[in-house]
Amino acid sequence: MKMYRNPASIKAFADHAHGYDLQRLVQNRLKSLLQPDLDYAALLLAVMVVEEGDTTDDLENAVGFSVVCNRWNSLPPGSEHFTPSWDALDEHADWFELTFILSDEGEGIVVFIPKAIACPLGDLCRAFATDQKGKSES
Repeated sequence: MKMYRNPASIKAFADHAHGYDLQRLVQNRLKSLLQPDLDYAALLLAVMVVEEGDTTDDLENAVGFSVVCNRWNSLPPGSEHFTPSWDALDEHADWFELTFILSDEGEGIVVFIPKAIACPLGDLCRAFATDQKGKSES
């Protein structure tokens, strides 16, 4: 897993990410978060990129909370009242993008998960992305 936790490393990653699609996604996310009069030093963001071989436990240890079970009530997927803990799920051609807002000051974590990786979090993203598409088409 690649982790970028400070403004300088996030900017460098956005400028030189391997794979044009991921680079474009990170750059677009940064543009949406930064206001014209602010710079990268004001960014309260961590960016994480899940890679082949990473486990859900690896990601949960890195972010400090459960990303599969609901982090407020501990309900697991499949429970009657389960809702995921992310604040936003964006589906792209080859990636899922999860946004977790951690504070009222705007601190957050953006996690990029390749669609090609089989893992419980990827399965959860697929299920909710499909569910959202179905609702918007109704």
